[in-house]
Amino acid sequence: MKKILLVSIKQSSFQEYLNPLKQSEYTIFSSDPSDHSIESAIQNKPHLVIIDYSENMNPIEIRKSIQLRLKKYFMVFYLITNGHNPLNIREVYTHFDNHFEKPFDPYVLAAKIQISFKYITLIHHMAYINNKNHLKLIDLEEKTRSLEHHNNNLSMAQQSRENKLSNTPPENLSNDLEVAGQIQQEIVPTHVPNLKNFKMSYKYQLYGKIGGDFFNFYEISDKKFAILLADVSGHSIASAFVTTMIKTAVANYPNFLSSPKKIMYIINTQLNKKIQHNFVTAIYMVIDLENYNITYSTAGHPPILYYHKQQDIVSEYTTDNTILGISESTHYEEKSFTLNKGDRIMIYTDGLYEVLDNNTNEIIEIQGLKEVFSDTREDDIDSLPNSIINKIKNRSQNKSFEDDVLVIALEAQ
Repeated sequence: MKKILLVSIKQSSFQEYLNPLKQSEYTIFSSDPSDHSIESAIQNKPHLVIIDYSENMNPIEIRKSIQLRLKKYFMVFYLITNGHNPLNIREVYTHFDNHFEKPFDPYVLAAKIQISFKYITLIHHMAYINNKNHLKLIDLEEKTRSLEHHNNNLSMAQQSRENKLSNTPPENLSNDLEVAGQIQQEIVPTHVPNLKNFKMSYKYQLYGKIGGDFFNFYEISDKKFAILLADVSGHSIASAFVTTMIKTAVANYPNFLSSPKKIMYIINTQLNKKIQHNFVTAIYMVIDLENYNITYSTAGHPPILYYHKQQDIVSEYTTDNTILGISESTHYEEKSFTLNKGDRIMIYTDGLYEVLDNNTNEIIEIQGLKEVFSDTREDDIDSLPNSIINKIKNRSQNKSFEDDVLVIALEAQ
């Protein structure tokens, strides 16, 4: 059962906003803002907490109090305000996953809650798999230590330990990774949308069963369309977990999809202090489908490559923004440029060009990729990502990639 906690002084008056929810799917329980009431209510371990702000209430302290009591339990927090918001925009982004200003459409709230629970389910499943594999590894280590204890030859014991770790992976680990990979595939687009005045294509190629590359498309309006591309370091369950966090962060703030710098700020604040062994680069761009303008922001990500058809050259567009999740106080700039008909742009992850060139024995890097992008200028846009991937692969020493590869290409018509 999906559990929702409502923290509100006027609980009965808020009930109308929750009426569109199917009562058979959700358990909704309430609390006033007092410590005693909250302490009692959170024994139910809610998945989603709605804080209905009223005067003399401190929503941040309430959120911290609940999170502290259930610090090992993943929850989503919504803030509801009514004409007076005690928090600035930065505080809202930092402490809450979604914000509604009364009055609002109850069906919009219901839709947002459904989206949140979809990703809560994914995150819980990822956490379950991660914990399950961790326990298997602990058990394996205990068996290895026992083997070392009974072996008189230290070097033989060490060799046995290494062999056991490398040749006897935890049972069903492969199946768990496969499930995680299937979940990850479900949160990325499965088709290319039809765009006014533009054609788009993409190719997404995982290095293993799960990866750290993520992308999504956003149809903001009939005049604007956005693309998010992110690259999480590693190919572990933790990397896949971070990609779900990114998608959830953006999904919770649809009102800011037209602003690349705000989307970057939202993702950064959501990831800050929550990722320890991963780093994230990203690019988010908004396309004006009528005037061919591209507004974008990047976070430590490789530059946009822009093929100018008239001049027959390839140029780079980027920012000085740093990677995501490092500092809460980071602010992100955005820039823009305008395409002409026939021009192309390409965004991608670094796995595409971080391969050894068979001729020079050096990394192909951005310059080599620009050459390949130029060489494929006559290729149809629908086949362009595949063409570029194949040319890079044939140019590499191993004829393969050692990382996830993601290429998204766009042409102005």
